[in-house]
Amino acid sequence: MFIYGFIFNRTMKSLQESGWKEVKSGKQQKEPQISLSTGKAKYVRFSPSFFKKYDLEDENYVKLFFKKEDNNLLVGFKFLENREGGALKVSRNKKTGTGYVSSASLFNEIVNFELHKFNRTFKPIVEKYDEGDIFIIKIRLVI
Repeated sequence: MFIYGFIFNRTMKSLQESGWKEVKSGKQQKEPQISLSTGKAKYVRFSPSFFKKYDLEDENYVKLFFKKEDNNLLVGFKFLENREGGALKVSRNKKTGTGYVSSASLFNEIVNFELHKFNRTFKPIVEKYDEGDIFIIKIRLVI
């Protein structure tokens, strides 16, 4: 049995000099995000960096607000430390710090929009009101 092999005679240089970039492992700080899961289990996901940036680690409940503008649906989230009428419990993954809220009413509002045509991850906009800070995502129909 004979095995063919190839030997390349090249001048050795570093990976960095060759244009390679190292993939960093471990936790990396990401931009705060709110995501919508439109699969079988419909829920809203809040990234760990979202809670950290806006100092919401102690907030365990959230109220949802809706506002329709043209072909857009604005969804507002007001976080609360204690339960109030109409507030939903924020479930947390203790290992990752990710927060989740399941809300049929949110997805009932979205049903008129074509879910496959809009971005499902949003960078929230913060607006201040008399009632406190509202974190807003804008669901825009892509035509």
